[in-house]
Amino acid sequence: MLNTLQKELLDLVSQAVSLLKESPCFSRTSPEVYGFFHPPIPLLETRKPLVKTQEVKQKPILKQTALDRWPSIRSTIQKIAPNMKLRDTILDDLKAQKVANAWNEQMEVVIITGPSSNEELLFLKDLARAIHDRLSVTKLISGTKLEKEKGWESFFKKNSLKLIILTQAAQQYTTLMQCYTQEKNQHFLATIPLIILKTLETYTQPDQKTALWKSLCQILTPATSFL
Repeated sequence: MLNTLQKELLDLVSQAVSLLKESPCFSRTSPEVYGFFHPPIPLLETRKPLVKTQEVKQKPILKQTALDRWPSIRSTIQKIAPNMKLRDTILDDLKAQKVANAWNEQMEVVIITGPSSNEELLFLKDLARAIHDRLSVTKLISGTKLEKEKGWESFFKKNSLKLIILTQAAQQYTTLMQCYTQEKNQHFLATIPLIILKTLETYTQPDQKTALWKSLCQILTPATSFL
């Protein structure tokens, strides 16, 4: 038999247990409530190491000069005008002035030309070289500047010319042709012997070239009829 004290202890224990069961802290916590009070711990992000981008070195842009473009320009010009003489280097000022002022130099024979084709100009250069090498100091000049400046008279006075050779195109210079005279079968410009060339096609015939050379020799070397 339980004594009175024991019964009281049992009653107290029973009451305590019943109180615990009724307490909200004892009840099972729902996932929602638990999640609210215990938020998930964020996982540490595993960051990939940054890949160092390789710098692409750009090649310096080289400025193309006119000199660099010269080979292509040269080939184009040679296709258009195959007989044109081209230089690889630019003439210095002294040489350039000498070429431009060729008409102003001393000479004994002058070939005066007007507008000419490449073929005719090539023929005239060859003729001037042949006369210069074998007969007398010769220059090939364009009459445009002298005609424009009306400088023919001073030109004739300055040079001790033995012979003037005139192309067909040069006969268009009206100021120059005012100096023209003819005596019998001989032609003159300001008292200087004159040969007026025929058309270029004429001198494609060997006998016409021979006749021209013979006329040159008769004027420039009277003692020799033919060279």
